[in-house]
Amino acid sequence: MIYEFKYSVNYRDVDQNRFLRSDSLVSLLQEAAILHSEFVGFDADYMLKHNVAWMLNRFALVIHDYPFLRDEITIKTWSRGLKSFKAFRDFEVFNNGKLIANATSYWFFIDTKRKRIAKVPEEVQKMYGYHDMATNISIDDSEPPHLEDFFLDKQQIIRYSDIDSNGHLNNVIYLNMLEDTLKGHGIMKKIKEYYISFKKEITYNLLSINVSIMQADQNRYFFHFNKEEDIYAEGVVNLF
Repeated sequence: MIYEFKYSVNYRDVDQNRFLRSDSLVSLLQEAAILHSEFVGFDADYMLKHNVAWMLNRFALVIHDYPFLRDEITIKTWSRGLKSFKAFRDFEVFNNGKLIANATSYWFFIDTKRKRIAKVPEEVQKMYGYHDMATNISIDDSEPPHLEDFFLDKQQIIRYSDIDSNGHLNNVIYLNMLEDTLKGHGIMKKIKEYYISFKKEITYNLLSINVSIMQADQNRYFFHFNKEEDIYAEGVVNLF
């Protein structure tokens, strides 16, 4: 099945020019995934009862156009398959019937009691079903540059409000911190494509995380989230 919901772009979601921020868009995609899960029965009560959860491992987003304040957008999401311990979820975002963004994601099924990856039970597979439609966005890991090649960085403070119910930095905050780092170095262009691979959990007791970026070409940047020699997430962003 394809789950969809409509949303009117709120004032808190927009930038100085009243366009939807990229992190606000990712937050809406996250909400769509949660609403879909609740709709099929995989809600917070189910997760607590069975000690299970989904953990995002990779995420790729392509933005074609940014909606404006009070635009009513439609977000569609669906399960593209569950296999062994992993699941694939895709998204499409429309504004007045026009496709303005799409995304794909790769999730791990987690046993929260043992804090390990676990096989997706048949019951959960039946909940979500399967919709054979892909966004054709690549989500394969690629070899990133070496950490010493990253020459622009910014230390980001981890706020208590950045931590979600899973006890780690919410997925949306990574993009928020990345954009803040880019803007802090005078890189003001909007994000067109965003890919991130999560390596380690960022928890509140880390207190801060370093966001390092390296320019690959005119509108393309590699990035790392790191603490000393430990890399917590890495990826690439393309700008308009």
